[in-house]
Amino acid sequence: MRNSSARSIRIALAIYLTKLRQGISNSVLATIFRLGDKRLVSHILQQVRQHLKSNFVSQHLGFIDITREEVLTHHQTTIANKLLTSQSDQVCVAIDGTYMYIQKSSNNTFQRRTYSMHKHHNLLKPMIITTTDGYILSVLGPYFADYKNNDASIIKYCLMNNEQDMLSWFKDDDIMIVDRGVRCI
Repeated sequence: MRNSSARSIRIALAIYLTKLRQGISNSVLATIFRLGDKRLVSHILQQVRQHLKSNFVSQHLGFIDITREEVLTHHQTTIANKLLTSQSDQVCVAIDGTYMYIQKSSNNTFQRRTYSMHKHHNLLKPMIITTTDGYILSVLGPYFADYKNNDASIIKYCLMNNEQDMLSWFKDDDIMIVDRGVRCI
């Protein structure tokens, strides 16, 4: 991403972060940042999203970003070590699904797959894997929020398909802290 006559990289990132934090419309963002129209804002948001995905996410999220040794020395709490582990090389992680609200889609199939009967909204569900001190190791998904995709089935799918090569990162005796609904795996 480069600076242009319409905006700088800092302004583009500010627009993106404002959109994420406030959720305001593109026309209001165009007014706030003194841009021509909402199409320019949409174009800027798309550029920032693509740039972050290609240059930030691939280098700073996922199991390739951090080693087991770094997690054990810098991101595993003493309480987790004392209460949950029996060996010094066991990693403790927490795995939980969260949800993101999305707009109702005009595509009926997509809308039905994203509708959550539990929350009564259209949602997408990413699975977040964190260390015991809160460091985000990886974000898997997003997955549909329909009746087929509860946390247990998503975790089972990720393990069976070795999402992000997670099985080579984890060892046999590692501890995964999950919700009580995941006990069937």
